Amino acid sequence: MAKASETAIAWTPAWWKSKSETRGQVALAPRPPYRAVDPFAMWVYATEAGQSGAEQIAQVMIHFHTVVVRDGIDPKVAHAAFLGIDEYRAAISPDIEGAA
Repeated sequence: MAKASETAIAWTPAWWKSKSETRGQVALAPRPPYRAVDPFAMWVYATEAGQSGAEQIAQVMIHFHTVVVRDGIDPKVAHAAFLGIDEYRAAISPDIEGAA
């Protein structure tokens, strides 16, 4: 598990034409990610410097929404990856598997 401020999120949209080996997948990498994100089409820092706790949670949830809704990643695949972010685990409903 890692703090959002120390994490990068990498993924390849389900509809991406290249990078077929990572299409539809999500992974986390330590910040800065360097080569850990190379196999993926997209990546973003989970949060930006200076964000409050509430802003960090909101930013992580926005990234989850983007990965699932815009980029077509299976919600369970995204959820499994995002469970590696402490703020995500703390923010989801306590009856969801993996919640803190």
